[in-house]
Amino acid sequence: MGCGSLRRWSARRWCGALLLAAVALQLARLAAPAPAALVSTVTFPRAQAAAVAHLLADFSTHPSPFSIPVSWSIEKEASNYTSWRYSVSYECGPRCAGGAEVAAHDDGGPRHGLAARAHRVRVINTFCVSLLLLPWLQFCGEIETMSVVRADEMSGGALLEERAEARCGAAAALALGGRCGRAHLQALRAQHLQYVRAALARDH
Repeated sequence: MGCGSLRRWSARRWCGALLLAAVALQLARLAAPAPAALVSTVTFPRAQAAAVAHLLADFSTHPSPFSIPVSWSIEKEASNYTSWRYSVSYECGPRCAGGAEVAAHDDGGPRHGLAARAHRVRVINTFCVSLLLLPWLQFCGEIETMSVVRADEMSGGALLEERAEARCGAAAALALGGRCGRAHLQALRAQHLQYVRAALARDH
């Protein structure tokens, strides 16, 4: 076999291996594992419910799923007396990016702000990575957090009831290295609430 034929055979073999890997990964993406869920109740003594909800809706207080700083910017934003919505995009490296949708709403009819009966915050954070050899494929996970904050008479502060859920496909679960698992979700939520407590302490 000549050098030219050997090079062509090697190239075909390499391309075939990449194609098979791409097909296998695409099939694996269809087999999504069960979402990781976390339900929690947290009190914030001597804190106003509106202040806690505002910090939960502030994307700058949210930790990065990749444990490294991210560069983010607001893509669109809308608000009125009772609601605030915005979306952000962010980058965390050459093969790492994501985006988030944030929606905050004050319950209580005409009352809003400090007078609202409850404050609801929903954050959907989608984070993606691509592989060095398959840059055209993205593997994404999603963390959705639903938070309700009310005044709490017992603690003289605010009560947070929250449900967080992490979702991703089978291939993404491998590519993201456990970032869709319950342990990582629990660590992120604990870190986020720590940021919120620190911000409340600074404001006092």
